Amino acid sequence: MLHTNRLFWGEPVALRRGKMAEKMVTLTFYGGITQVGGNKTLLEDGSTRLFLDFGTPFAEWGKYYEEYMKPRPGAGLLDPLEMGLLPPLRGLYRTDLEDPTGSLWHRFESNPLFRDFRGVKIQGVLLSHAHLDHSGYISFLAQDIPVYSTAMTALIAKAVQDTQGGSDFEREVSYFSPRKLQNEYLRSEGVRVQRPFYFVDVKDLSPQVRRFWDGRFVKPRNKPIEWMEMDSLAEVGFVPERAGNLKFRHWPVDHSVPGACAYAVETSCGWVVYTGDLRLHGKRGEKTEAFIRDTHSLKTCILLCEGTRTGDSAETAEETTEEEVFENCLAAAKKSGGLVIADFAPRNIERLTTFLRIAKDTGRRLVVLAKDAYLLWSLKLLQAETLSLENDAEIYIYKEFKDSLDAWEQHIHQSYEDRLVGHDEIRRRPREYLLCFSFFNMKNMIDVRPQGGTYIYSSSKAYDDEQSADLQRLREWVNHFGMELRGDPDSEKGFHASGHARAPELLDIVKGISPRILIPIHTEKPEYFRENLKGLDIEVLTPKEGERLSF
Repeated sequence: MLHTNRLFWGEPVALRRGKMAEKMVTLTFYGGITQVGGNKTLLEDGSTRLFLDFGTPFAEWGKYYEEYMKPRPGAGLLDPLEMGLLPPLRGLYRTDLEDPTGSLWHRFESNPLFRDFRGVKIQGVLLSHAHLDHSGYISFLAQDIPVYSTAMTALIAKAVQDTQGGSDFEREVSYFSPRKLQNEYLRSEGVRVQRPFYFVDVKDLSPQVRRFWDGRFVKPRNKPIEWMEMDSLAEVGFVPERAGNLKFRHWPVDHSVPGACAYAVETSCGWVVYTGDLRLHGKRGEKTEAFIRDTHSLKTCILLCEGTRTGDSAETAEETTEEEVFENCLAAAKKSGGLVIADFAPRNIERLTTFLRIAKDTGRRLVVLAKDAYLLWSLKLLQAETLSLENDAEIYIYKEFKDSLDAWEQHIHQSYEDRLVGHDEIRRRPREYLLCFSFFNMKNMIDVRPQGGTYIYSSSKAYDDEQSADLQRLREWVNHFGMELRGDPDSEKGFHASGHARAPELLDIVKGISPRILIPIHTEKPEYFRENLKGLDIEVLTPKEGERLSF
C-alpha cells in the first residue's frame, strides 16, 4: 500500500508498509514498540544490516518471570523464544544455544515474525548505552556479530558482567560461556569467549584497558588471584565510523549512565537518526543540545526518538535537576542524627558524585559496595580523571559478611585494604558515614544495626507490581530499624532526577532535529507525538512489533 510520497532533497522517495522494494531502506521493529525498553530495530540498506540496540524487554519478561524464576540456561534459546522475549530470527543467534538436531526452529516457522537469516550477514549492533534494556540480549547474538559502542559503554558492560556473580546467560554481553549438549541439557564448557566490540570514540587503548577487556580475574586453588585471558573473537579497538557499506556518526548525549550516545546512519534515502536514551536537564545537557544541532544540519530523513516519559501525569511532569537533588538530599543528611543511607540506581556515577559532595559537606565518609569500587576502578583505566578511590580519599568500601570472595572482589579488597570498612566500625560511629545501599543490600542492615538515622531513596518510582512490592519491603526494613525514609516516590518529590527528557522536552528535541518522518520508540504512549506535532511538516509513524517499513 502506498503510504506517502515526498521529495527529499529533490529525490522522490516512496514509503511502503510490509513489502520490500529494490534500493530501499527497511526498518523492522522487534522491540521497544509501545513499551519502554527492549529496543531491537533492524536497519537494512542494500547488503548492509544493522541493529540499533538489542535489549532485554523487561516489561514483557516480568509478565512470566521474576528473580527466582528465570529462563532455563540448559534449554538455550527455547524459553525466550517461546515466551516472545526474542524474535524468531533463525541464523541470528548463537548456535551453541540451539538444539543440534535443528528441531527448535520447526516450532517457530509459523510465527508471523519468523525470518531466516542463515547465510545473511549482520554487520553489527550500534549500542547506545550500557543499560540492560538496550544491551542485555546481545547475550544471545551469534558470536561473530560485532558491537559498536563508546569505550565507556563497553567497559561498564564488562565490569557489570564481571561482578554479577554466577553465570546468567541472559546477561553475557561482553563475553559468554559456550554451551554443549550433555544428556539433553546445554551445559557451559567452562571457557569464556570475548565478543567483538569496536569502540567509536577512542583510537588508542592503553595496555591496562586492553588487559582488562581481554581478560578476567581468576583465583586458582592455593594460588594468588591472577589474570586469565579469554578466547578472543576479534581485535577490540577503534574503527572508522562505517559498518558494511554504510557510514554512521555518533554523538555523546546526557543520560543517567556514562558513555551514552546517539547515532545517525547515512542510508540511500538519507540520514536515519536514533536517539537512544537522553535528557536535557542533566549536567551534560549541552551534549544533547549539540546532537540536536548537528542532526538538524544533516536534514534528517527518519528519526527514531525515545519517549519514556510521554505517559507522565501532570503532577509528575515537573523536572528535578541533579543540583536540586543535591540540595534536597543534603538538607535531609544534615538533619540526620545517625547513619545516612543513600539508595540510587547502580552505574549512576553522576548520582554517586552527588552523594560524595553531600558526604564531604556533612563531614562523613562515603561507603560504596565492592562492585561499585570495581566499576570505578575499571573506568579509571580509561579516564584517569574520573571519580575513583585514588582520586578521592573520602570514598571507602563496605566489607560485607561473606564466606568467600570472588576473584574480582578479592582484587578490590587487596588493592584498597586501607579503605575497607566493616559493620562494626559503622555501628560504632554511624554519624561519620554515608552508606550507599539499595533494597537488595538490606540484609546487611542486620549487621550494621542502625539506631535511627536517615534512609534517602534517590531512585525512580516503581513501574510494575514487582517493583512496588520491593518498595514496600524496603519501607518495612527502614521502619524495622527506626530510620526516617526520605524521598519515598509515592509521597515526596525532589530526591531523584530522571535519566530521560520530559515529554515537552521530547517535542522540542524532535522540532529541533526537524525530521521528515518520526517513529516513536521506547514509549508506552507513541500517540503523544502524533497529538502534539499536528500542523508541522513531520509525519509520525507508529509501527507494530515486527512490522517492516520500507522507505
